[in-house]
Amino acid sequence: MESNLTKFNNQLDQFLTELRDLLPDQVQIRVVQDKLRMVRSMSTRIVMEGFAQYVLPYQAQILNQDESFFLDNGENLVNTKYDEAIQSIQVAEARDVSKDDVMKAFRMIKNIWSNRLSPENKQIIWNYFKVLVVLCKRYYNLS
Repeated sequence: MESNLTKFNNQLDQFLTELRDLLPDQVQIRVVQDKLRMVRSMSTRIVMEGFAQYVLPYQAQILNQDESFFLDNGENLVNTKYDEAIQSIQVAEARDVSKDDVMKAFRMIKNIWSNRLSPENKQIIWNYFKVLVVLCKRYYNLS
């Protein structure tokens, strides 16, 4: 039986694959997926830990499908938590992501969410994020 950690990593990878297929012109999605795979190959827990620390606090917005999660939080997170996040990363190769790179990724997400996704595609993304929240909470035995 798969652990919640394995399920989480597989769900995230599947989500990025579907997103990449949906938006083939967004090469940054492939770059993110490749970097996450590289980091996971060195430490299977690191992506889950980052999700728990930086995304799980927004679980209410995710579960309520509050679009401000995608539209407003990214730049705020980068401005307030980037340095802390980079310092906490144990895998040296994962530290080569600049603040500007992360900010560009969040701006890309905001643009895609606002201008390129159908309501059906948005719902699929919400469903993925909800599953990731549940798996993360199960992994850490949170109610």
